[in-house]
Amino acid sequence: MKIATDEIIMLEGDKNYTRFSFRCQRGYMSSHTLKYFETQLLEKGFVRIHRSYLVNNLYIQSTNLDDMSVSLTNGLKLTLARRRKKAIK
Repeated sequence: MKIATDEIIMLEGDKNYTRFSFRCQRGYMSSHTLKYFETQLLEKGFVRIHRSYLVNNLYIQSTNLDDMSVSLTNGLKLTLARRRKKAIK
């Protein structure tokens, strides 16, 4: 399955599976780990904000370092890991 990276909003790791969230509201589940996709997508503008989340920079609306969260353009509010704070700045 080939998808343009600008269509991907975020990836969520779930043990040995990864859930994709797309701009067009459909989803996809892969049997690869999040780390597998991280190595391919970091150079394409994605940021690892938590051990469970890999987010496309294009869809980050705001970050709140006080409550350690990242808001996306689709309305989701995700937790930002303390150790990943540098990646967001």
